[in-house]
Amino acid sequence: TGPTLSPDGRWIAYSSDRSGQFEIYLRPLDGQSQELQVTNDGGPNVEAAWSPDGKWIAYHCVARGGICMIPSMGGTVRELASRGSQPAWSPDSKKLVFRGASLISLSPFDLFGVLPYGFTILDIETGEKREFRDSHGNRSIPTWSRDDKWIVYSALPFQGRSRLAALRLRDGKTQELLEVDGLASAVCFSPDGRRLYFT
Repeated sequence: TGPTLSPDGRWIAYSSDRSGQFEIYLRPLDGQSQELQVTNDGGPNVEAAWSPDGKWIAYHCVARGGICMIPSMGGTVRELASRGSQPAWSPDSKKLVFRGASLISLSPFDLFGVLPYGFTILDIETGEKREFRDSHGNRSIPTWSRDDKWIVYSALPFQGRSRLAALRLRDGKTQELLEVDGLASAVCFSPDGRRLYFT
């Protein structure tokens, strides 16, 4: 579950429960290199997010309930937050945004949670946190814009519909983008930053 391409396009990071619990693996795309197991602590470790500079993988460590980070080819795990899920990197690889709630399950609906949650932005070097709370809705599945000005996210479905919206980092204002039938998730920008893709 949760495949993500490395910035150089040479690897796919994903989670597999082949060992009995979800761990993060890297699979090479050249067909010659060997697959690597990045985490090995019993996890469950899911929602891998590759830093744009290719050096780190952030993920949701379910047993710890929060966000962890590990060198992309394996190494020492660093716990960044004791609570949170759905990590996404800033374009400069210096910050993470994540949902304030821990993962309930891998069910599509549970990716949205059931209570109003906001986002936390964490500066990796300083540990400084910036909270964006929302008492009127649920913010889930964030992704950072290429120009470092917006965080686009999916809002909790209501009567079979969900919304895509954008949080402006300068002042915390929200802009509605569109409403769609069903669950809108896996939002990502095109490399030139001009288009949004989602499932």
